[in-house]
Formats: sequence, structure tokens, C-alpha cells
Amino acid sequence: MKGIRFMPGIAIPFLAGRGWHSSSMRKHPWFSWMVFALLLGLLFLPTGCDPSTSATPSASSPSAPSSVSVTIVPSTATVPAGGSLSFLATVKGMANTTVTWSVQEGTTGGSITSSGVYTAPNTLGTYTVVATSVADATASASAVVTIGPPVTPTPAPVGNFTAVGSMTVPRANSTATLLPDGRVLIVGGGQSGPTAELYNPPTGTFQASTANILGPLVLLNTGELLDTGTAQLYDPKTDSTTPTGHLLVNQVIWAASLLANGKALVLGTNDAEVFDPASGSFASAGLYAAALGNLLTTAITLADGRVLVLGSDPPQLFDPATSSFSTTGSLFATGLYGMDLYSATLLKDGRVLVAGGMGDWRTAAAVLYDPKTGTFTTTGSMNDARDAHAAVLLADGQVLILGGDGWACSGTGCYFSGSLSSAELYYPATGTFSRAGYMNVARSLPTATLLQNGDVLVTGGLRYCGIGCFNGSTATAEIYHPQ
Repeated sequence: MKGIRFMPGIAIPFLAGRGWHSSSMRKHPWFSWMVFALLLGLLFLPTGCDPSTSATPSASSPSAPSSVSVTIVPSTATVPAGGSLSFLATVKGMANTTVTWSVQEGTTGGSITSSGVYTAPNTLGTYTVVATSVADATASASAVVTIGPPVTPTPAPVGNFTAVGSMTVPRANSTATLLPDGRVLIVGGGQSGPTAELYNPPTGTFQASTANILGPLVLLNTGELLDTGTAQLYDPKTDSTTPTGHLLVNQVIWAASLLANGKALVLGTNDAEVFDPASGSFASAGLYAAALGNLLTTAITLADGRVLVLGSDPPQLFDPATSSFSTTGSLFATGLYGMDLYSATLLKDGRVLVAGGMGDWRTAAAVLYDPKTGTFTTTGSMNDARDAHAAVLLADGQVLILGGDGWACSGTGCYFSGSLSSAELYYPATGTFSRAGYMNVARSLPTATLLQNGDVLVTGGLRYCGIGCFNGSTATAEIYHPQ
């Protein structure tokens, strides 16, 4: 009898077939039943299946957790009742970095705008601000906000100045940069080395930065700041720094300025270099047309893309198109020849106001530089002779000048009178100065920064009370309110 093929290549005979006799089964019954069971197993094995290679079903793997992360700065904060605070959210792991803002407790806990500006309720308590990734709703972060008693601003005794909270450390001759989110980064000039801190306009408070920054700084088009003193980039969103490139020459950096093409001009004691954010590298900017050497070197990017460099005699221009320096104009006949510690401010009409300074004497004189003619011409004088002061262009085109070292004259001569608290305004249309009140604190080498709302933040400075009288640097700050 022929066998029946149950599997490829295997023929199985019937029990009654060849070689299997009933006498054998009677003689060895246990063996017969074992063979019978084996044949039944083969009978029910699926056709074409090889037991040695059959795949074992695996349990489905759980989906991977989201790689998107969200962080909020600050993570904890105290806000006065009815006050405001700007929060920053950073999204990593996703090209879409936008977030939606909410208050966990609803309107009871205050409100928050789409840009992260939180307004506290009038009820004291603790509430939670939440930032949720638009691209991945499972990724979010929260910040705890404690609502404290309302803050009553201290009115200024004279003029248009109002005191605000103090900095974390006393500072003088520091730098202050308005950030894209409205905060102000204040760097250097502190008594504890290359420290920095951030001023938050809605709360009028300062918070220490965790980054070590030296400066001078250049705010790049990317929103990051180039720290030329250490060749690193500062990210205000994360309050952190990352190294970038290397200066070609190890030197002291005098000044730096953003160019129209997005690169940065860096002026050192020995040479000038250009930083390219795209490659993170420095390249030579050519030789100076005149050596730098004054106590104050200023680099101002003009409307036509060239950079006016003050701090050499004569002044010079840097042309990015040719990467070259050339001398321009002369200060010899203007009363500001050889002056240090002056101020230089780019006006809305493209001219540059240069005011005050100290050479053999302090001066109240001011001059205007016209890029179209390459000449300096005198304009009206300030009400007070001063150097080591601050100047800032206001939203209406006027220039606020404040503080500095004073100069008093009598029949026997002129002498140092100490730090000034006075302020004055320059009107480009008339070329004249007028008094603009008095600060709460007399300051030499302060900072003055135009805020997004048109006010001016004034910070720090040295406090001289006359010859041989010095009260150190100050951590105080105040706001100038234009009328």
C-alpha cells in the first residue's frame, strides 16, 4: 500500500501496510501506541510548515516616549499683586518651537498672553503657569508663581526719575543691552568679576545671570549676543553661553558693532576682526588707519553701512565692502580734540552727536559728525561740563545725557566737583540743550538703556563727592520717564 504524503518529502504508511503486522502489535503493544501517537501528531501538522524555523509571535512594543521637552525661565517667581512678569519657554526636539500659554487655575490665577507676559491677580496666593508645545501636546512645563503684596513705586524727588529695585551687585562702567524680549542684560563693572544680570521691566527687578560674560557685547540678528571678550555666544532664552571660534590675535577688545550684513566688527588693541555668525569664525578686517589709544573707543554703524570709529586722532571709518579703514574729518578745531570719556550717539537723521569729555579739562562742548561730508561741526553746548556720562537716543529723536564727572570753576580756576546727578536733553532740530531734571543718585560711568515702552533704565555708576571723596560704586537703578 502506498503511503500518504502529509509533509513535503515524507511518506507515512498505514498501520496495516508493509512491515506492520498485527502479530508485532500484539507482541509489543506499548511500542505500537507510541508510533500511533507520533503519526497523529504529524497528521495535524500544517502543510508546508517547518517547526524548526517557524517564527514565534512577539508582543507589540510600546510606543517610544516623546523626545520633545519644554522648559520655562524662570521656573519660580514672586510677582506683586496686579504686577506683570515675562516668561520664556524653550522647546527642544522639535522644529516647531512655539508654545501655548495658560494658567492652571484659570482666571483666578491671573492671565498670560501668547508671548508669555503674565499678569498677576490681586489675590495673594500661589499659582501655576503652564507652557505646552504646539507640535506635541504631551510635552509641557510649568512655573510656580507666588503673588505678593502690591509694590508702591518710590517717587523721584526731582524731575522725571523714579527709583526701582537695585542690582544684585554694585556696578560701574558696565554695559547694558536691550534684548528682543524687552529685558535688559547688564554685564561687567561689578565687584565680583565678569558677572551679569537681567532686568525685567514689568516687575522693576533684577535677577543674577548664571553665565560668566566679559564683553563688549554685540546683539546678533539671531537673538544671541557675541561676547567678544571671551569669544562665546550668550543665549538669553536659556541664560547660557557656548564657545564660538577664536580671535586671531590675543588682545584687549575696545569696542564692537553689528554690521548691516549681520556680521560683527570687533576692535582690539592690535587689530580689527570680523565675526561671521554663519561659520562661527573670525577674519581679519584690515589695518587701522590710525592707532587706537583713548580711554574710550566707540564704534557706531552708520546708515550707509560704514562704521565710525572714535578713539583715535583723527577718527576713522571702516568700510565692510572693502574691509578697510580710512581717516575721516578732524576734531582739532571743535573743542573736543584729544578728549576721552565722551559720549557718541547716532541720531535719526544719520548724523552722530559727540558730547563732553575730558582732556586737559572737562568740557560742555558738543559736535556733530555728518557722514555725507565726513566733517565735524560744532553745535550747542551742554548746561554742565561733564565726562564719564551716559547718553541715549529717545523714541522722539532727542538725546538724553545724564550723570558723569562734574567741573566747577571759580576765580582761582576749575576743579573736580564730584559725580553729577543732573540730566539734559539735546534737540537735533535746534542744536540746543535743556535741563531734564535730576537723578536720585549722582553717578559717574552709569548705563542708560532705552526700554521698549520709551522709558530709560539707568543703572550703577561711581559716586564721587569731590576731590579725595569717594563713596564707591552703586547697585541702585532708576527710570527716566520722558514727558
